[in-house]
Amino acid sequence: IKALRTEVGELRKEVDALSVQVSKLTITVDKTEREVDTLIKDVEKLKRANTIIAHAIRIGIGIIVGLGIVRLLYGPF
Repeated sequence: IKALRTEVGELRKEVDALSVQVSKLTITVDKTEREVDTLIKDVEKLKRANTIIAHAIRIGIGIIVGLGIVRLLYGPF
């Protein structure tokens, strides 16, 4: 019985240690999830910015081409 009690005590210590490790891992996972959420939001912002830049470039090219056509039709300004 003494040997069993000793073994149970040791097992309880191991379980407590594992419980602490699980708690630490849970905290780490929570932090990682928050970081991933932040990264996803940043990527979405970058996609929006990229779309805006692409539209601005297209508009700029359109203006340049339009001015070129006007210059061809009506001569130099």
